[in-house]
Amino acid sequence: MQRVWLLADKNPTSLLAVFEWSAWLEPRLVTNIKLAQSTQVLAIAQLVDQRLLLARQEVKVTLGGCAA
Repeated sequence: MQRVWLLADKNPTSLLAVFEWSAWLEPRLVTNIKLAQSTQVLAIAQLVDQRLLLARQEVKVTLGGCAA
């Protein structure tokens, strides 16, 4: 994996983060994001061979925190 983009549909700024890895590193990622409302969060991964993979998860925002 070379690069990962995190996006949220209903955020004022859709792009949440971009992460890049060197070819020498094993990609591992843990992060927290803050959302104002329930939305779909997308992760797009660009592989070394330039293929793109997409994962999406609906995240429900509740009073006092988030739950997937």
